[in-house]
Amino acid sequence: MEFGIDGYLCSIDFSSERAEKLRDRLTAYRGFGQRSAAATLGAPMAAKSAPNRGGKERNRAIRPWGEEHRLPVEVRGKLSDEVITKYDAAHTEPA
Repeated sequence: MEFGIDGYLCSIDFSSERAEKLRDRLTAYRGFGQRSAAATLGAPMAAKSAPNRGGKERNRAIRPWGEEHRLPVEVRGKLSDEVITKYDAAHTEPA
């Protein structure tokens, strides 16, 4: 996500969920500003195709969930994309 503030153009690689939260919070302020030609940016960056791995806390939640659902989960190390994708799908509210 790219945005400008205090004369700086910022680029932050948010997950799509966090980017949406920031957009929601900024909506209230859009009416007070105007889009400038210099700040007009290209198309928004597409979200990464790889699942968001999150941190240790999230992985600690995913491991027992994966075992409970009879998915291949190692005790240590990297979680598979399959397990993360299925966990995310099971824990995402429908739009």
